[in-house]
Amino acid sequence: MTHIAIFGANHDDRTFFTQHLKGHELAFYDSPVVAAKLNPRAEVVSTFIDTAITPEILDALPKLRLIACRSTGYNNVDIEAAKKRGITVANVPSYGGTTVAEYTFTLLLMLTRRMVEVLRESGTAAPDRERERGTDLFGKTIGIIGTGSIGLGVARIARGFGMEVLGYDVYPRPEEARKLGFTYCDDVSELLQKSDVVTLHVPYTPENHHFLRKEHINKLRHGAIVINTARGELVDTPALVDALRHGHIAGAALDVLEGEYLMDPDKLIALAAHDDAAKQTLRHAVAMAALQHMPNVILTDHNAYNTTEALQRINQTTADNILNFLDGKEVFTV
Repeated sequence: MTHIAIFGANHDDRTFFTQHLKGHELAFYDSPVVAAKLNPRAEVVSTFIDTAITPEILDALPKLRLIACRSTGYNNVDIEAAKKRGITVANVPSYGGTTVAEYTFTLLLMLTRRMVEVLRESGTAAPDRERERGTDLFGKTIGIIGTGSIGLGVARIARGFGMEVLGYDVYPRPEEARKLGFTYCDDVSELLQKSDVVTLHVPYTPENHHFLRKEHINKLRHGAIVINTARGELVDTPALVDALRHGHIAGAALDVLEGEYLMDPDKLIALAAHDDAAKQTLRHAVAMAALQHMPNVILTDHNAYNTTEALQRINQTTADNILNFLDGKEVFTV
């Protein structure tokens, strides 16, 4: 019997893993996880994106052999510290090819049809039709950065709307591009300059930190829209805010943000109270606050993955990863 620690599991997750990991000893922990309360006998940990697997957590688990992420991304795990311990890190490489792609278009349509304004004025005596006026997607060009399962899902939907589709990926998939009828750009600058909408679907790594930085934002077509349902760290938030303020970008819809803790007023006040707070962090905090009050910005809180079907796929793949690892079989490693 293996002791398995499962972090950040809701009621449905607990029911699922209790049924699918029978014969093993399960311990469930709410987020945030306190290292001192962990059972040092745990050989497997399963974690969601809201729990950081820090060296402190790893030190509290001397028998740990597997970290099973219930997500595609794994930047919440200290990979180097895990490698030094010989701990395997597994993930769910594909669960949201349709789910996140559909959410991407939900955000895009909310922006282009100005749904925030429409809903706010719905039922009023004299709605402002000029303020509510949107734009068509038909005939526009969407640039997809990252053409994995989610990016291809976005391309498929975009073609249904009659959009022109451009793609950029360091590992292009020409056969898929041919089937779906889109074109790859040789470099990201070309895609940025030609696209009315730019949407990010690449994993976060230290190498692509602030992938959409000031240099790239300045290359965006005037009046473009930016969508990010991937990872917040891919976007330089202050640079994005500056482009929005000056009208270079028409709008942004973000399901993820770098430094999301800065949206908590208490944490922001605590940060400001420290004389040694880094200027860069304070600048970032101001940008976060500005985003929340911009009429051409939609912010949601890590909700792109959140459908019944996607969560079932995530949990099933995670359970398979755990059981296969314990049986000495292949798992989806990062």
